[in-house]
Amino acid sequence: MSRVAAVCLLVAAAVGCAGQQAPPGVSPARALAQSGSRVPAKPYLNMPETAAGVLPPLLSETGAFADVRVLEPARGLLPYDLIVPFWSDGATKSRFVAIPKGKVSFSPTGEWAFPHGTVFVKTFELPVDAAQPQRTQRLETRLLVVDRSGGVYGVTYKWRADLEDAELLARASRRVFLDIDPGFGQMWRALGLCDVFRNHDAFVTVGTRIGQDDCRVPTCGLDWITTLPPVVIDQWPADVERGGSFTSVGAWRGPWAPVEYEGQRFGLRAHEFRRFAAVPRESGLDFEIALDIAPEDHADASRLIGGGWRLSDPRCVSGTPQEYQHYVRSSLAEFGIAKEMYVAARTGWVSDRTACYLASGRPAIVQNTGLDGTIETGVGLLTFSTPEEAMSAAHSVHGDWHRHARAARALAVEHFDSDRVLRRFVDEVAA
Repeated sequence: MSRVAAVCLLVAAAVGCAGQQAPPGVSPARALAQSGSRVPAKPYLNMPETAAGVLPPLLSETGAFADVRVLEPARGLLPYDLIVPFWSDGATKSRFVAIPKGKVSFSPTGEWAFPHGTVFVKTFELPVDAAQPQRTQRLETRLLVVDRSGGVYGVTYKWRADLEDAELLARASRRVFLDIDPGFGQMWRALGLCDVFRNHDAFVTVGTRIGQDDCRVPTCGLDWITTLPPVVIDQWPADVERGGSFTSVGAWRGPWAPVEYEGQRFGLRAHEFRRFAAVPRESGLDFEIALDIAPEDHADASRLIGGGWRLSDPRCVSGTPQEYQHYVRSSLAEFGIAKEMYVAARTGWVSDRTACYLASGRPAIVQNTGLDGTIETGVGLLTFSTPEEAMSAAHSVHGDWHRHARAARALAVEHFDSDRVLRRFVDEVAA
């Protein structure tokens, strides 16, 4: 990996809300609902009351663990899980929260509010052997602190190779918010629900139309830097062999609830996908999606299967980086349905998944989110807005695959190469 590509490791996609709020649509814990008899935790544990304070250099000094080596939580910490789980490249996560004396304001469908001094603790581990998923490598532990002003700050501790302790990653002199889910955070802030952008110095988004007149996403008075998602080209070599199916990987709903903004609903992938449920059957072509869909959405799953979709488990086909790459490279092309938010708001969103397909020489057929003028479309990268346009694009790729495959790789090299994308990214952030 080049030095420019490695810069991406230094840029954190910030999550968390000011005003002690969790993002709308996320209920932070089942366990917290039953925590009336809990032992109050020490406020802030051993963390400072603001991000400007002195941070413990080691995880063992934060007060979050009684025995950091085995992740034994300190007294007063509560385990919790999410009602709507996040899926992070197959990583497993253990979560705890330290809540000091005070009231947790509960909402069954909206945000929760936590006392000052609350600390959320999350540890990431990654399976290292697909045949033995219980074998994991501990990567990092993150702490999110509700500070004394009602905002939040976060820190990350990277685990040593011997797993005896984890070390604080250096504090950045400039905090960059990297928005990979454009529209949600901006509308939350405009509606006064949640400010995820607080305490950042620069703002970058993959919503390439944000700030343009025809984009419905509010800028919130911030100067947005738009970017395409980077891909390390030499790690995704083009494959000249024709693949089998139109594929994609995604979640039916995801972690957020739809947003009502200016009298319109801006929803999820489910709200768009239903319109294209019959595309495989009506086109006569082969479609598969590795879809994270909950059991309670069984009616939608049956509808997709009835429409000709083959559903697979994303944890099986993309549980490791190697499996994910194999799945992409063995595909005929990508067929991507976007979230209603991205489409209805004309965000100009482009998926990092699409960048991987294109780099692999796999054409991409994606729902139009307002890409006009951002990147060339029509060959290699095709967009659609209706089922009829989707089927036409699929037949074009199926019938002239090699031409589309060559164009796909050329587009990746020209527009998504990490050296180019991240060099521009760093230059604009530093300006």
